[in-house]
Amino acid sequence: MFFTSWRTAFLIFIPIILILFFILRGVKKEWTTEKQKIDNLGSLIYVVTRGLLAYGITILDEWGIVLVIASIFLLILFVKVEKRAKHPIYNLKLLKDVRYVIGNYAAMAAYFTTTIAFNAITFYLLYVEDYSEYFIGLILLIAPIIMVGLSGFSGRLTKRVDPRIISGVAMAFIFTSMILYAFMDHFELEYLIFACILQGIGAGLFSAPNNKYVLALVDVKDLPDASSLLSTSKEFGKILSGGIYTLIFSIFIVGGQLGDSSVDHLLILSTHIMMIINAIVAFVAMALLFYSYANTNWIMMLVLFHFSEVYFHHGLRICFNRIIFFKISKFRYT
Repeated sequence: MFFTSWRTAFLIFIPIILILFFILRGVKKEWTTEKQKIDNLGSLIYVVTRGLLAYGITILDEWGIVLVIASIFLLILFVKVEKRAKHPIYNLKLLKDVRYVIGNYAAMAAYFTTTIAFNAITFYLLYVEDYSEYFIGLILLIAPIIMVGLSGFSGRLTKRVDPRIISGVAMAFIFTSMILYAFMDHFELEYLIFACILQGIGAGLFSAPNNKYVLALVDVKDLPDASSLLSTSKEFGKILSGGIYTLIFSIFIVGGQLGDSSVDHLLILSTHIMMIINAIVAFVAMALLFYSYANTNWIMMLVLFHFSEVYFHHGLRICFNRIIFFKISKFRYT
């Protein structure tokens, strides 16, 4: 029974990591910074900062607050150390380029929304709709399969279309899927599948163009630093999403027992709020990507801004009306 439990989901990565390790050992003359010394002090501060932040935002007590505050102070110290280091692990000078910051934020937003969405949908289907774990896994596979199928296509598409446009359109798909997820309240299964398809399309179209957009902004010698910052942005999105998910989930479900019908409406309400947060994060990324493309053409910028504003306000208005109606109806019948 050990190899048929949830532990297999972690053990399956061990052979994959080992294979990658031996493959990378065979890569020669690839790295442009291989002769530089490692910033040991900066690396240590970074690891401790990330660990404290990741753990602190997932526990809701005094120690959690202390750990988060400590991680903030360590982050400030890390920035000062990196500015003085001869060979910093992160070239913070890259952040002076607004376009580079926009690309990294978009990457963070993509991973942030995806992580929260999968967690929220899993709990909703398991405890509210009472689906089996096997069936939930099949449903959640829809988005990753579409993402894998579209990744190569989106990469080739960047040869003909500006990567910012592709990434912005991808964020529009993700934003739409988050709006649809915010309606989760005993809906038809086809509705969820459609939302998963939109999310998969958005995720599949996003990664390759955004990576190309970000890395094309720097010189060849700065590619390792730019790539590491981009990867950190993605990981930070997952860490932050886990903390926010835990916080909102704990606020609404505190004292309740998952699976109890008396807390189903609280689980649905917390899901609505998390998806609205996702929608806002995705919309900001979409707007910034379009702005980055259109800032040299004010007519195009105005058109895109008007479209984004109408799209955003219409979606949020529907979400908030849905939540208000949901709360009133629950109050009326309880």
